Amino acid sequence: MSAARRRIVETLEYPELDAAVVWSLVADPDRLAEWFPLRPVGDRRTVEPGVGTTFRVARWWRVPALGSRVVEVVGWRAGEAYRCRVDGMLGCVEFRVRVAPRPAGAGTSVTLEVRSAARTPLVGAVLRGAWRRRLRAALRRIPRVLGG
Repeated sequence: MSAARRRIVETLEYPELDAAVVWSLVADPDRLAEWFPLRPVGDRRTVEPGVGTTFRVARWWRVPALGSRVVEVVGWRAGEAYRCRVDGMLGCVEFRVRVAPRPAGAGTSVTLEVRSAARTPLVGAVLRGAWRRRLRAALRRIPRVLGG
């Protein structure tokens, strides 16, 4: 399966939200559970977000000790974008988050991307559908969290 077929990208524009305000939400690991279906568990190993930041996450419904994974930030452009890598049972998943101001103060655009290393076509197809739904739900949640 080609890398392009394992890539899921969703973008949503928020005409009423400032890029700096959106960035302050999506770039803070402690606020992850407010907008994304994962929650941080335990203590972060570094203080400030950036390349090398690691923290553990679990799905909302799982017992942290049984279902948590380590997330590592592997790319960081403050105020613009970051990449995270999570190693799991089905392989490696990479997340990308991009926040971009729209021209002439017309709000903000947020892009979420997931790249999965699942090699089995059936597993990959199921995961792509699930990830697409999760990304769309996360993007819809951002303005609610920020009061927009």
